[in-house]
Amino acid sequence: MHLIDDHCHLDDPSFQDDLDAVIARAKKAGVAFIVSNGTDPASNERVLNLAKRYDIVKPALGIYPTTAARMTEPAFLQAHSLIKTAKPIAIGEVGLDHKEVTDEEEQAVMEARFLALARTAQELNIPLIVHSRKAEERCISLLETIKARNVVMHCFCGKKRLVQRVAHLGWYFSIPATIVRSEHFQNIARSTPLTRLLTETDSPYLSPTRDRNEPANVIHAVHAIAAIKDLTPEETANHLFMNFQRVFLSKP
Repeated sequence: MHLIDDHCHLDDPSFQDDLDAVIARAKKAGVAFIVSNGTDPASNERVLNLAKRYDIVKPALGIYPTTAARMTEPAFLQAHSLIKTAKPIAIGEVGLDHKEVTDEEEQAVMEARFLALARTAQELNIPLIVHSRKAEERCISLLETIKARNVVMHCFCGKKRLVQRVAHLGWYFSIPATIVRSEHFQNIARSTPLTRLLTETDSPYLSPTRDRNEPANVIHAVHAIAAIKDLTPEETANHLFMNFQRVFLSKP
């Protein structure tokens, strides 16, 4: 099986002392690609270095919503410039967060910068990996205004009607390993065609166990989706791998 973790944070300090072992375990589990997502300028630099160090790690560069809302304009422009020129496999993690950002002025800044990054993803013809906590409908509406196409909704927590709306737009849901205990993610996997699903861990967060999460745990998501779709894990992994190739690796 070729497994995919399309959203994690390998530059997190919790991986500092044993990242070689983490990568080795991922390879042993069958993980073929790991997309490590940057969250701020320093994180983006670390992610780029990790991609040079490990062959299975691919860099997604982004500015986390709360950071985008509060950084200075010169800092944002500099970070955005790096993202444009660094040739990442995707732009992420970006989006909106109305749980952490409640001030209306900050929300307006966050939206403008999210759209700027989304347009860059379109210009570069690469996927956009979207964080939408407590702002799912607003994220969708903003992306509709620019006719966004290659969109991956990371850990999407929107209501059923919004799940249907995303599916109708032809975007993708990235399902975390916590699907093993989350009825919400199980329902998304059940109602969404397999051709529109991807898998992630959000490591080191969202662990399906009591331990720190890591890319090898993406196998839990694959098995859960397989059970829901009444397929073997191997069949499911093959479909998910083809989805990843279509979203992240295909060029016109």
